[in-house]
Amino acid sequence: MNLRIEVPPNLEIALKLRASAAGKDVAGFVVDALREELSQGEPTTDTPNPSASSFSEWLAAWRQRAPKTNHFVDDSRESIYGGCGE
Repeated sequence: MNLRIEVPPNLEIALKLRASAAGKDVAGFVVDALREELSQGEPTTDTPNPSASSFSEWLAAWRQRAPKTNHFVDDSRESIYGGCGE
């Protein structure tokens, strides 16, 4: 299926950057994003055994979507489980 979608210039830039970071062309990136969105967390049937490289590509793309923090985040075991009666 071919679709024509008008994308605002700022989203076009972000889309191209994300696709490039994932090592994909824009069309492939959009198809993968649609597949992920439509599957709602269920595994797709067209890639039953993803390779390690495709997982690392997926992980890199996921990491790019995560918000950036400019402050220290204490994720030590002591801060997480402090006061839990250990």
